[in-house]
Amino acid sequence: MFADVVLPLPLSETFTYAVPASMQSALAIGCRVIVPFGKRKYYTAIVLKIHHDAPQRGVSLKDIHSLIDSVPLVNENQLKLWEWVSFYYLSPLGDVYKAAFPSKLRMESETMVSALVGHATDEKGLRPKEKQIIDLLNEHDLPVKISEIAVRLKIVNVLPTVYSLAEKGLVVIHESIQSKFAPKTETHIFLPKKLSPQSASHAIGKAKKQQLLYEQITGLFAASEADSFSRKEIMALTGASASVLNGLLQKNVLRQATVEIGRLGDGAARVTRAPHTLNEYQQQAFTEIIDCFNDRKPCLLHGVTSSGKTEIYIHLIKRLLDEGKQTLYLVPEIALTTQLTHRLQAVFGDKLAIYHSKIN
Repeated sequence: MFADVVLPLPLSETFTYAVPASMQSALAIGCRVIVPFGKRKYYTAIVLKIHHDAPQRGVSLKDIHSLIDSVPLVNENQLKLWEWVSFYYLSPLGDVYKAAFPSKLRMESETMVSALVGHATDEKGLRPKEKQIIDLLNEHDLPVKISEIAVRLKIVNVLPTVYSLAEKGLVVIHESIQSKFAPKTETHIFLPKKLSPQSASHAIGKAKKQQLLYEQITGLFAASEADSFSRKEIMALTGASASVLNGLLQKNVLRQATVEIGRLGDGAARVTRAPHTLNEYQQQAFTEIIDCFNDRKPCLLHGVTSSGKTEIYIHLIKRLLDEGKQTLYLVPEIALTTQLTHRLQAVFGDKLAIYHSKIN
């Protein structure tokens, strides 16, 4: 007998395991089982299918290590829903399983556990392995990874014992969430607020290139309401060398700092223009679309390539923004975003935020 299971991993595939004879009569679809995956890791899997289709010759299957449930925790309708969610939202089935199932019910080797604080343990009712685990957890103030417990106590698969302790209310399961997000930073140049032009000129002295650059930078700040400019922006706008800029920083007439910037922006333009005037046909389409919006009806705008649809979109977006509303502009291909971004930034500046799967 064989069983196809879903693992709590970002994988779309199911995995087939051999069912030991001792659990063949009790195993059912929707039950939790503990299975080995990889070299030394164990996971709580859900049985999706039970069958007798033997693998190809030369393929050896691992055995299910243990059966947790005497009755299924997930019924077949729920499993069908998981599969539909996976298909409809293009999400791995393993991710759907993780989202649908409480962490306490799907422990794995990397799960963190700790002893229940302030709870008196009746050691007489504990099995030897359970007592060993409780003693180990009591030695630590912080939660301990299940894989570490297995190594320290030399237990091949410790999950069934931890499940037993959890059912007895003697351990606490901790959901470990690791953020992969790292703030995006950029080096910015600031003008010291308390530095007068006379003091700056005195500090620069006879360094003509530094004096010229300082005048260019102060001119940029005077023409803009910005509190700072990125170092890259300063270099591009002035054409100065890094050594001249560093000289001003060393003389403390400029200040440099690392700032966190949003990942959704794309260096939006500081200066914007008004949208181009619509022609007769564009204006007619614009008016009819607004009428549809007012009636809360969907609207399909048809036009061949380069017929002026984007300019209509820009006018629609501006109207909604002027009304204090928001707009989501969906584009079917990432390759189309670059040219479109430049057109939108020219009108909306830093109000524009771009997001797609290539943004890290």
